[in-house]
Amino acid sequence: MNKYDLASLGVGLVKMDYWWTVPTTGSDPNSGFDSYLETQWLPNAQKWPNGMLFGIMTKDKYPTVQNSLYMCDTYQGCDISTKAGRDAQIAALSERITNWKIDYWRSDFDLEIPNNYMSHEGLLLIIDSLSNKHSNFRYEHCSAGGSLKDFSSLRCMAFMTMEDSGGPLNHRMAFYSNSYMINPVQLKFDVGFDWSSPSDATNISANPTQWSYYVLRSSMMGAMMACAVGRDMSSIEFEAAQNCWRLYNNKQRNILRGADVYHILPMPDGKHWDGIQFYNPEIAKGSVFLFSHLSNGGNDGTQKRIYLSGLDKNASYQLSFEDRTGLNCVRSGSDLMQNGILVTGMSKAFDSEIIWIEQLSSSVDATQSEGMCLYPNPVAAGQNVKVLGTDLESCTIKIFDMSGRLIETGITLNSLGFSAPQMQGCYLININGTTQKLIVR
Repeated sequence: MNKYDLASLGVGLVKMDYWWTVPTTGSDPNSGFDSYLETQWLPNAQKWPNGMLFGIMTKDKYPTVQNSLYMCDTYQGCDISTKAGRDAQIAALSERITNWKIDYWRSDFDLEIPNNYMSHEGLLLIIDSLSNKHSNFRYEHCSAGGSLKDFSSLRCMAFMTMEDSGGPLNHRMAFYSNSYMINPVQLKFDVGFDWSSPSDATNISANPTQWSYYVLRSSMMGAMMACAVGRDMSSIEFEAAQNCWRLYNNKQRNILRGADVYHILPMPDGKHWDGIQFYNPEIAKGSVFLFSHLSNGGNDGTQKRIYLSGLDKNASYQLSFEDRTGLNCVRSGSDLMQNGILVTGMSKAFDSEIIWIEQLSSSVDATQSEGMCLYPNPVAAGQNVKVLGTDLESCTIKIFDMSGRLIETGITLNSLGFSAPQMQGCYLININGTTQKLIVR
C-alpha cells in the first residue's frame, strides 16, 4: 500500500491472506504455521506488534478501497450447526469487522461439517446476520480453493475462489466449466505473475509484456484479482496492471454484470487457442477474450477465425481490438455469427487479445439482403454510409429515387463508405446488382 497508489491503479479491494496469523514471509510462504493463532483468528505478534491494523491502515490511506481478511475454519473450532456455535462465530466476526475495520470475511477449509444440512444452514444464517448488522459487510467464499460451489451460498456471497494454483491457465480451465452455471462476476481469479509452470520460465523471460497481459486479462474475465507475491511489480507489470484495471473498471465490469457467456472455443488446454465471449444485451455491449499458446508444444497457428454468438443478425456491430487495431471493423450480426472474423498476428508465446463489441444499430431494413447492410440507416443527409458484409474492393454503387430514376452513378467506395444524398427522402442503393433501401433524414 505504501509502494503503489492503489486508487490511481483503480484497485477497489485489497486482501490479506493466511500469512497474517503465521510466522511466515511472503518470499517463503511455507516457513511456518501456527494452528493456535489460526483457530483463534489472532495476528502473529512479530508481524503485527500493535495488533491487527490491516483494515485500519487501508481505511486511513484509501477510504474508498475495501479490504478482505482471511479467517479460515470456524472460530475456536465452534460447531455452526448449533446455536451456540453460530452465536460464537457471529460474535467473533462482528468484533473484528468493527474493531479492525474489516469489510470482507474470506472463509476457507473446514467451515461446514460435510453432509450436514444444519451446518450449511448455520453458515447462511451467520452471513445474513452479519449483513443485517454491518452495512459494509461482504462475504468471500473459498472452501479449500473452490471445492464447494452451491447456489444457496451464491445468494449471499460477493464472489468465490475457483481454484487455488494461482496460474492463469488453470483459472481459465476452471472458469470454462464454472461459467456455465455461475455469473462471471462471482468467479474470482486469484492469479499471480509468479505462479506459473516451471516449463514456462524461458518463454516468460523472453516475453514479459505478453505474459503480464496474459495473466491480467485472464483475471479480467471474472472478479479481477492479481498479485506479485513477496516482491514489487516490475515496470512492465505495473504498466500492464494500470491498463488492465482501467479497462476492467471502465468497460469489462459493466459488461459482466448482466452478461451472457458464450464458450466460443474449446476448453483451455495450454496448447490451442482458447476464448470466451461475453455479451450484455441490456447495454448492447460485449467482449471477447482470446489466448494463444505458442509454447510448450502448442502449435495452433498465429491466426484463427472466431465465430461470435448471441448477436442480433439484423443489427450492425463495431468490433474494436485492444492490441491489433488494424483489425477494427463494422460488421453485421449475421456476418459475425455465420462467417466469423479472422484474428491474426498472435505470433508470440502467451499472446492475448480483447475484442470490444458494441451494437451500432437495432435492426436494418427488412428489404436488405442477408449478410450485407447499410449503416447507419436512417442516415443524415451527406453523412458517410458504411457497406457491411460485402467485398468493398469491387463495389459498383448506383443511387435511385423511389420512382426508379437514376440519381447518381460511378460512386467510389472507400474505407469510410460513401456519401448519402444531400436531399432528405428514401432512396434505392444498388450495390453490385443488389438493391437496398436507404432513408435520408
